[in-house]
Amino acid sequence: MPDFFFSKATGRNILVGIVLILIINFVVFPYFPRLFGISIPLSSILDLQFGFENDFVRRLLNILGEKGREVYFLSTLCVDIPYAIIYGFTYALSMAYLLKRKAMYSFRFLVLLPLLIGFFDLLENFGILYLLQNPFTYDEKRVPYISWANKMKWIFSLLTILSFLFVWIKPTKKT
Repeated sequence: MPDFFFSKATGRNILVGIVLILIINFVVFPYFPRLFGISIPLSSILDLQFGFENDFVRRLLNILGEKGREVYFLSTLCVDIPYAIIYGFTYALSMAYLLKRKAMYSFRFLVLLPLLIGFFDLLENFGILYLLQNPFTYDEKRVPYISWANKMKWIFSLLTILSFLFVWIKPTKKT
């Protein structure tokens, strides 16, 4: 699988991904709820927590109300799921590009780290969709699994950042 990313790791592909990420972060995420006339505080979004408990989820689902849950559901379905795929691929391409530029092919496995962020983000998103679809009848035994996916997303995010720093500062081998 890393070979696919090495073959597609071009400046143009990475630039397209970065532009999409920036548009989603600075245009779509902030303004999507406003299109529906509501404001969802960032502190209450499950995606931005490092894990969460049943009590927090229950309170959040109540505070959001029906309209807030609907907007959160649509935002997760229409924006956050594609976003996880876009950033996972863009960061994997960026890692492959950097490894290729520094001729560090023995570290090609690092390309998988951003994909794991995206994978766990998708698991988390599907779990959040389940919670939003069943705000009063969801199975509380599922919340720890959704929370686990959330924590894994953040752990792999940190590992990816550290990997980028490692590759970036590691001296290039002289041949």
